Amino acid sequence: WSCRENPYTPADYERGFVLRTSPVRRNETSPLTWHKTLCYGENILEKRRAAAQGFDEPVFLNSRGQLTEGAVT
Repeated sequence: WSCRENPYTPADYERGFVLRTSPVRRNETSPLTWHKTLCYGENILEKRRAAAQGFDEPVFLNSRGQLTEGAVT
């Protein structure tokens, strides 16, 4: 169990958050899909790309086009 402060301000919520789908696809057939791992490299790279392109959060789809997760969310 851990707690952290909410990094978002009331102004962030007022403005809203912009999401876009990432061109990187998750592999739902991977044996690692059901395991929590420390491999966040794609998430970090996509989060940086999002910031450079002016949006808040990239979300990932799998190869079937199903929503899987956000880079941070």
